[in-house]
Amino acid sequence: MSSSPSLPSRDQVCQTLQNLANTGGINHPVRLSGSHQLKADEPKVNWMSRTVKSLTPQKTVSVDGQQKQKAVNLIRQYSNKSLSAREITVGQALLLLQSPASDKEFIECVNSDQLKLETDIGKVIFQDYLEQKISNESEQSVGLLGKVNSLIEEIPSTHETARNLADQWLISQKMKLLDNTPVCEKVVQEVLSTPDSPAGKPSFGDPAYFQRMKQALPEYLQRVDMVANLPASELEILKKTMDEKGVPPSDPLYQSTLAHIASASGQNPEVAIKTTIESYQDYLTLIENEKQAVSHSLEEDRLELKKFEEEKATMSNEDIQEALWVGHTGIRIESNKNRLQVLSEWSDLMKAKLKPLNSE
Repeated sequence: MSSSPSLPSRDQVCQTLQNLANTGGINHPVRLSGSHQLKADEPKVNWMSRTVKSLTPQKTVSVDGQQKQKAVNLIRQYSNKSLSAREITVGQALLLLQSPASDKEFIECVNSDQLKLETDIGKVIFQDYLEQKISNESEQSVGLLGKVNSLIEEIPSTHETARNLADQWLISQKMKLLDNTPVCEKVVQEVLSTPDSPAGKPSFGDPAYFQRMKQALPEYLQRVDMVANLPASELEILKKTMDEKGVPPSDPLYQSTLAHIASASGQNPEVAIKTTIESYQDYLTLIENEKQAVSHSLEEDRLELKKFEEEKATMSNEDIQEALWVGHTGIRIESNKNRLQVLSEWSDLMKAKLKPLNSE
């Protein structure tokens, strides 16, 4: 009893595909011979000329169709991308196993039509490349999508299918980002928390927390701006999502969405803009008041430390060692310095945001 031939390695599959591509077969369909050799020549019965049905016990398909399915199954074993369709070319198989090494190579694949974007597999490869541009980051952000948008802008406008597919993908990513946006009140309240952080809660003395908080309000405001580029249908979906989540009507993202819905339908967005201005002004007041409080606390702590330094010369070593408050005060000063920096930057940001709104 003869044993079936062993499967080739991933490198062998890639090398075979590359050889087929190099000899003019990049756009040819792939199929599998009995010895697990990939082939790109047309089979005697052209399976491309008819609809090939799913492989089920109840239905029969041609030998060539089975070879085709086996080839796809073989390629799928070495790919982490979704693959269900049987029709696949040498060029597509290569891209499934080896993603473009750079943005330049990706654009070249689009321009040469190696992706075959009219096919389901072509769309999977295209979207997968865009996905991997953001999947390596722990937190999604507007800036990250902006980088992908810059790549999309490099696709020539003549490639209408690619541009449309990319735009659809970008809109879907924006919607995901907006769906997971915290309300402005939550963002601002975190920076308004007491300077002495309770156990287990990060303080502004923690560099990672400090950097994250610096970006919290800028990121939120960028997401508010992002709403302006959404189609009317997506704006309605976003409003419905926020309604279901119970987002406060005063929230700037909510009001910005209402303003753009009104503009898109030819109505006056003035009420929504006015509410947004009032909301931003309220948050600015909170931030300014907190700035004054933190600044006052810093001044008092620094005076206490200065006084202690002046009195140290007349204190015993035992008294100095027992002055544990000195260390806690020093930690609080460092935390509040960072906190004051964040508050100052946020204050400037809110003022800059209000300026154009007040002129509308």
